[in-house]
Amino acid sequence: MKRDIVISNHFTTKRSDGTATRGATPGQFVTRYMSRDEKGATEPLAPFMLDAEDTYNKGTKRYYAREEEIEGIKAETLDHDGLEIKRRFKKIDGLGGRAFGSRNLSLSDRELKEESNKIQQAFDENHAVQLMVISFSEKFLREYDVLDDDFVYKGDGSYRNNYDQMKLRMAITRGVSDMTDVGGYANPVWVGTLQVDTSHLHCHLALCDTDFSDARTREGGDDRGKIWDAEKSAMRHGIARQLDLMRGYSFHHKGTQKDQENVLAFVKDVDFHEASYNRELQLVMGSLPEDKTLWNTESTDTSMKYPNEVARGFVQRLYIDYPEQTGYREAYDRIVSMADDESFVENGRKELIDRGVNALYRQIAQVDDGEVSVKTDLLRVQSMDDDSLKRAIVARGDRFEEFDPYGFELRTRAYTGRIRKHVREVESQAKNLIEYNNSAHTEDASRMGVYYATELRYHAETADKYRSFFAWNVKRDKEVRDKYNAVEDTYTMLRERNNLYDSPIENVVEKYGYDSVQIARKNQDEFNARVQLDTNVTDASLLFTTSGRRVYREHTRELARQYRMQNQTYAVSAYAGGQLSAPMLVETLNNGDTAPYAPQAMSDMYSKEYFNEVKAHDLHDLDVDYYGQSSVGFTRQVVEQFADQYNRRLESYVGARDYLEETDQSLESIRTTERDLYRMRDTVEKLYDGEFEVPELVFDEAKKKKQLEETITLDTNIQVLESLHEELSL
Repeated sequence: MKRDIVISNHFTTKRSDGTATRGATPGQFVTRYMSRDEKGATEPLAPFMLDAEDTYNKGTKRYYAREEEIEGIKAETLDHDGLEIKRRFKKIDGLGGRAFGSRNLSLSDRELKEESNKIQQAFDENHAVQLMVISFSEKFLREYDVLDDDFVYKGDGSYRNNYDQMKLRMAITRGVSDMTDVGGYANPVWVGTLQVDTSHLHCHLALCDTDFSDARTREGGDDRGKIWDAEKSAMRHGIARQLDLMRGYSFHHKGTQKDQENVLAFVKDVDFHEASYNRELQLVMGSLPEDKTLWNTESTDTSMKYPNEVARGFVQRLYIDYPEQTGYREAYDRIVSMADDESFVENGRKELIDRGVNALYRQIAQVDDGEVSVKTDLLRVQSMDDDSLKRAIVARGDRFEEFDPYGFELRTRAYTGRIRKHVREVESQAKNLIEYNNSAHTEDASRMGVYYATELRYHAETADKYRSFFAWNVKRDKEVRDKYNAVEDTYTMLRERNNLYDSPIENVVEKYGYDSVQIARKNQDEFNARVQLDTNVTDASLLFTTSGRRVYREHTRELARQYRMQNQTYAVSAYAGGQLSAPMLVETLNNGDTAPYAPQAMSDMYSKEYFNEVKAHDLHDLDVDYYGQSSVGFTRQVVEQFADQYNRRLESYVGARDYLEETDQSLESIRTTERDLYRMRDTVEKLYDGEFEVPELVFDEAKKKKQLEETITLDTNIQVLESLHEELSL
């Protein structure tokens, strides 16, 4: 792979006298050389419609200005020659879209300058800045479907407009993430540009750390600049793995207008990356019907089903991210203080969400006509409900040969919906399993433990199947990281205490600087203080007696029990957040005494081999997956894998059902599994009999109420947080 992905690197660091080893202005190098557009060195990828300062109520004036300017140019075409039009577009866009990096897959002009300033500031603070060149062989690019099939090399510049830029940017992003993880970077910032003006397609990359890490700090306090072979290898394999995951995807549309091509290419980024608040607000409004009297969470009209779903998700996210500003924390605490049971709290939480949604609808209804614009093609697709998407798929026939935005959006929704469904089951069964493992129970009750464990593993692995499609969306959740740090601290303390109690007393006193047990006992207060400072153990003098050690061991056993619960609870939340895999979760729940798993990036957890193990879990649950296909064939191996899952779940279900019936308990807790098993059995029988049919796209044939043709512009100022706070304060 070294021949196919050639990585060269030099770095620049700041000398004590203020000079630099290889240039003192790496920030300018990013904007003036790497991102240059002279002679077509770089090709832009349409920047997403958001700027760095965007929130739910701050729109980017850059994009809106571009939109207005474009319309102005269209209206004045006869009054401008080609050079003038080109000049005006360049003025609007600047260097937007030419670079990508740790911030996102396409940097606006402002974002690029902000990132280059971060790199310059890091350099000024004595961080080493890597200036890398990553070159790709034509053979490699062809093998991983990056090049057009009809590409012919004709000299320098041949790659221009003939490669899948989105795919390669995504792969390099994965590669850099893997490299910085291996290299021990604390908080890396980087900018990359793809350049096509030479004989090889290559990427220029400027990379640095913005915090000092133990792994990269040299004696003297500055960063090491050298990149180890292991780091380069991690980058190469990360790029290759990501490209392998994207086989079959095509985001390059040769022969279409460039701006349209870029927007279609960016559908994937929109769907897989967490959108900004203002973008979500656009989607909420864009999905609403024209009839404003229907804008209420209590509406039973079918046209409100999808808008309510989108709006609830948006409001819930605002509550999580802005608990104080929205007033959610105070309102939720009031509900908890009055609650008699969990159902009261849950119903109260749902009421707060619905109240927030209705407040949001009232705000949208007050938007002035001058602050709305016609929906873009992209937003139009995303604001359709499922039935409308299915109608569009049927109506479009074979017109979308390379990329079908309706089908892509429908599948994305289906996959994310399945993830949510299975994760909810994981959380439910994990709660049951933890309670079971930490309570006294009879041998007969072990059948319930087997049932909980079987269902948890099934749903966790199935969720992983669909998460693997989103694996390049690396998410770092600070809350999960904080929980991990707390668990790790407890584990370290537990390990230190076990070492303390299990070691002979002679070794203990020697460790803390005493020549004998007698001397340590004479200096008991001092000995206690030293041990407490190191291990947080109070009254270490109990270590001198056998009975005292028994007391400590009993305390340690209690700490171990608490740690096990803490580790298992953390693992469930980390899994729910997409930062642990099913095998990691299962192992932790089976043996919570081991060290906690650190939060992982999705891209690191899901291999092709693992996907092949879990891909057949839910053949009974597939529907839109097959649209456009006249027939579906499964290998014997896939069918057997699915049948094995059915039999495994069936066996655990029967055991649980029999136990509940024998002990006169309700079967309601296992009904969901029962219904699912009926469907699995039916599918297994059809597959073995060769009668499996492609599911039809089922949708309501009734005429749908007309949606709003317009939505808010990105610079519309809607005081969402304030309106939510006002509503929840009532």
